[in-house]
Amino acid sequence: MPNFTTRRAVLLTAILSVTTLAGITAGQQSSAALDKPLAGFTLGDLFPRVSDSLGETAATWRRESENVERLASTRLSSIRSAVPSAKAQVDQAKGEVKVAEKSRDQVAMGTAQGRVKSAESVQDVLERLESVGDTHSDMARAWSRTAELMRKVVEADQAFDRYRGNGIARPEAGQPDRRLSPEGYQAFQNYSEAVKELGDAFQQFGQKLTDLGSGRLKLANDLEKTGLVRVK
Repeated sequence: MPNFTTRRAVLLTAILSVTTLAGITAGQQSSAALDKPLAGFTLGDLFPRVSDSLGETAATWRRESENVERLASTRLSSIRSAVPSAKAQVDQAKGEVKVAEKSRDQVAMGTAQGRVKSAESVQDVLERLESVGDTHSDMARAWSRTAELMRKVVEADQAFDRYRGNGIARPEAGQPDRRLSPEGYQAFQNYSEAVKELGDAFQQFGQKLTDLGSGRLKLANDLEKTGLVRVK
């Protein structure tokens, strides 16, 4: 599972990425002259380019999410392979209880019942870990999807960049028409849709992180009742 440093880096990068998409850099703010007639406005004034670092972030997120997904899958396979053995141990211990009951051997019965309790505890922990492991894998896949959609935003932004010099107002008589062509408008729509999809992916990724944290907290709280925390 991601450690605290990894989670902090993820959240910081997410904040920076969203800020890059939603805002304008200080340099652009100082150089953009927006006190002008509508005919002087360009699409670049309204929708400036995203930072080049967003592409680097997308590549980093893709690599990290693939690593997390691979580790989560390996761990989940290990947990699932241990569950049948744990169940068999429970069944065996229960069988010993029945044998002890038939023989009316109180000592053997007490020992067997202790084994049942111990085996059931192991099975319970494994099943809880399996549930958390499923959520872990879901989180990794959501992370990977976010990285992929971030990359698509960069590509759509680059495709739209050639049209940022176009105007937004109807030309006056005798003046050249600097508005978007149908192809340019389609590029703008593609870019806007890519940003929207990335926003949706961020929400889903955040929910999966929340689910993972909640699952781990519940597991820790349940284990605390069984002796996870030392008593002073």
